[in-house]
Amino acid sequence: MMRAWELNPDEYEGRAGEVRVALQKQKRKLGEARGYAQYANLNDDQLTDYYHYTLFPNMSFTMAADSYQILRPMPHPTDPEKCLFDHWYFVRPAHGETKAATPLGEWPMEAAKHDVFKHGEKSLGWVADQDLSVAIAQQKGFHSRGYSDSYLANQEARVRRYHEVINDYIAGRI
Repeated sequence: MMRAWELNPDEYEGRAGEVRVALQKQKRKLGEARGYAQYANLNDDQLTDYYHYTLFPNMSFTMAADSYQILRPMPHPTDPEKCLFDHWYFVRPAHGETKAATPLGEWPMEAAKHDVFKHGEKSLGWVADQDLSVAIAQQKGFHSRGYSDSYLANQEARVRRYHEVINDYIAGRI
């Protein structure tokens, strides 16, 4: 990413904490000329950071300055140990761009075909692949003789609340 914005990563050796601000400055400096007119409407944080929102019960949106993705897990129709998972990735092309940076590397700037596959047959990108591998390991752990309940870190309180609300819906309390 740094090279794409004409920054030399070697110059930031030992100064990783400065990279975010440097990228923000470069995007401000070069963005409009590269066709990213939307940058004028974004604050500095929005130029580099990802914003994540969840829409109950099963949609997540992750937005960045140049792209956004929609994630939608759904229960498997016959096996409660599995789920179906939709992953859409959208980019806003800049003028003259023919390729887009995606979680899977560079792709032609054209609508992608719908692709259906089982986990492990293809990659969804290193972040999604890593997250899904954790979810698979957790699911296996739920069947361990030693498992009695989940411990959730403070930032995961929303996960517990999510499941409480689903249980309330199923029980007819909502």
